[in-house]
Amino acid sequence: MSIENKTRAKRMKQKPISIHYKGEILYGIHPVYLALLAKKRQLFHSWSNSPKWQDLECAVNGAMSSHLPLWLVLSEVVDPMNVGAIIRSAKYFGVNKLFVMKGSSCKLSPTVSKASSGALEVMNIYQVEKLETLLQVKKSEGWNIVSTVAYCEEECKISKEIRDVSDFSISKPTILILGNEGKGIPFEIQMLCDSFVSIYPTENLHPGFDSLNVSVAAGVILYSISSKIKSHH
Repeated sequence: MSIENKTRAKRMKQKPISIHYKGEILYGIHPVYLALLAKKRQLFHSWSNSPKWQDLECAVNGAMSSHLPLWLVLSEVVDPMNVGAIIRSAKYFGVNKLFVMKGSSCKLSPTVSKASSGALEVMNIYQVEKLETLLQVKKSEGWNIVSTVAYCEEECKISKEIRDVSDFSISKPTILILGNEGKGIPFEIQMLCDSFVSIYPTENLHPGFDSLNVSVAAGVILYSISSKIKSHH
């Protein structure tokens, strides 16, 4: 047996190290770095598997420079990778606040923070128990409530126009709602919406394939809104 193989065999026989910790283990360079900058979490201990910790420069600059507030709501989005990717796009494009459904959306875990490349640590995120109440309050204050749907969405049972993202822009404070990966937006939430936005394909699609991944759709829509805002400044 070569020296290299002996070393490998010795490592395989070693018992795993037991680490006792309090709270959650946040991992990944960007999530940890941004968590330290944001100072929202309580730090109990830190570990590093790198012998040289260098200063990091991280820019998470919002591209959406407007006085118009834009809030994003995740209605029962349960996949942590999707949630993380949406948070990353939301922070990148300058969304002011992000809301998740308490108890019916995935936990804002270290996995989500890693998937967001650390944007979770600096994003203004809130949990809401009754989304209908939040929407009703903001509607009474003059906000526009917009829901995303698939371009041929049959679940959008109420007769309101579905606009392609290329024709959609915001002119007043807006809440944009993204639905569950499979079920979409609940009917009672659709009833509170003023309008619907979708991403139309550039060619005819195969039957059964009618929409984008929710995190991809979020990025496309937020970019479209952001680009229209910038073009008017």
